[in-house]
Amino acid sequence: MRIMAIDLGLARTGIALCDKNEILASPFCVLEAMGRTPLTKRVLEIIEAEQVEKVLVGLPLRTDGKESEMTEKARSFAEFLRKRTSAEVLLLNEAYTTVIAAQKLHENNISAKKQRKLIDAAAAAVLLQSYIDSDPAVG
Repeated sequence: MRIMAIDLGLARTGIALCDKNEILASPFCVLEAMGRTPLTKRVLEIIEAEQVEKVLVGLPLRTDGKESEMTEKARSFAEFLRKRTSAEVLLLNEAYTTVIAAQKLHENNISAKKQRKLIDAAAAAVLLQSYIDSDPAVG
């Protein structure tokens, strides 16, 4: 099954996909800022084109576990998406995914300038890989 992860952001939204065997997550693309409706349309196009059956939406909780404005935006986006696709849509805590992604990009000698263009999709890939690695039903 193909699984997609979404790292929702105000300026950019990162998308990652796993292979059909659910072993490896990879950054797919970064979508520049757009409203919820055009963003959902683009995500739905990717779901259809890539035959995605499950979508993980990153839920940005603060380090104290409390919710923020972005937490509500992620919940709202996930619900908006659920109404428009037959794919299963789940919310997953995305704590530290951007930090981990930045470390991995740095370790691979990706410059800070290039990281800005990749970080959101890389964070989505970290979220997706974490899900794959932790779910015994996957893989």
